[in-house]
Amino acid sequence: MGAEPVEFGGDLALLSVFDLGQLLMLNRATGRLTLFEGERKGRLFFQDGRIINAVDEASHEGPLAAYRLFAWKSGRFDFRPEAPGGAPLLIRESTESLMLEAARRMDEAAELDAPTETETERLLGRRAALDELREAFGHVAREATGRRQPWSGGSPATLLDVLREAEDRLVVRPDRSPRLFCGGIWCAASESVLDPAGYQSLKQEMLAPAAGSGPESREAGGATHTIRIDAEHAFAVTAIGNGPGEALWIRRIAVRPPDATQLAGPLERLGGLIDQPEALILVGGPEASTTELLFHSVVALTARRRAGALLLVADVPAFDHADESGAVLQVTPAEAAAAQLAVRPDVVALEAACADPAFLRAMSLAPLVLAAITAQAVEAMPARWSAILRAAGLPAEAACAGRSRVGFVFGGRRDAEGRIAFDVRAAKPQGAGHEPAAEPQPLDP
Repeated sequence: MGAEPVEFGGDLALLSVFDLGQLLMLNRATGRLTLFEGERKGRLFFQDGRIINAVDEASHEGPLAAYRLFAWKSGRFDFRPEAPGGAPLLIRESTESLMLEAARRMDEAAELDAPTETETERLLGRRAALDELREAFGHVAREATGRRQPWSGGSPATLLDVLREAEDRLVVRPDRSPRLFCGGIWCAASESVLDPAGYQSLKQEMLAPAAGSGPESREAGGATHTIRIDAEHAFAVTAIGNGPGEALWIRRIAVRPPDATQLAGPLERLGGLIDQPEALILVGGPEASTTELLFHSVVALTARRRAGALLLVADVPAFDHADESGAVLQVTPAEAAAAQLAVRPDVVALEAACADPAFLRAMSLAPLVLAAITAQAVEAMPARWSAILRAAGLPAEAACAGRSRVGFVFGGRRDAEGRIAFDVRAAKPQGAGHEPAAEPQPLDP
């Protein structure tokens, strides 16, 4: 039997591993990218444009193997569209983050005698140059993914494909190039500039209610609408501002939250805190995007460990939480007070800052309260929580709502394996029903 035909191949001197990684990511390709250099052989496995595993020449797997493969400068490659088969999901971070970390490690390893362009700078600069390659390679990716593109042609709406993670953001404005936030870095998503007429056409397409075929759209609240491409791909589009300075703020939503296997920290302590009969747990980190990830991973763990109803208050449905031991109900801040009184949940999870005094008073009836707090240090979290209460006209004594246990889950940054790092601390309230102590302490096992 002859060898399988190579669908796409070439020389690494012409297309680097970084070029290939960006190209396959942007085209949502599924298949196996094999690298050859003499007796050496390495493989990167893609699923829907995302690298899910890597195997280097020494048969090591996971992110560290991928970092080594991205450093290859010579040899050949071939890409075969195929189902991932038995390739395990050992790489959980986004492909963009994986490549940026690989570039950073290469920069650190290089001994440069004079200032020059770093691998990280070259990686970010390649994005625009890949536009022409993307078009030429499109037929391979379409065969690999088998998924209809929601929009055709050169519209910036095709850039929805690059929004893979809940923390990714895309900004589209008239007379300016679209900007992409991915892997913790802002960069140009395209060299194309959208004229005002094209922007208005795109805005109408994204924000108008669906009619007949095409993307389904519904108003999620205010100027934010949800575009649902299929069962697995949904996006929140928010119109910000008016006139020449307005913008469309776009993010991926309805994705599965990180589970316990994607957390790096004292899971036993966290589980013990969640299992308390009653507690206030403040969850956060120094950045809004990492706070959101860590908060929803704690919410997912809580839904698994505690029976009963969990009421999640969030502006947009960024994560699709599964019903585990009980039921997860999601509402907007405007709906929170009525839902709290109707459901009387066992857990209230507050992602969006809610200054509705009726809701915050009713929230005290829930045995467990989780609140997302973005702060530069864990010591600053109690003050941020108290500020939410003051905005609602509630006294500081309402901060703990009589709870005897206050916990802090702080972190959110990714470790070398792509997991979300965190630590757990606790504080005794200063007095019954009073504001939590300002100095959270390490939690005893």
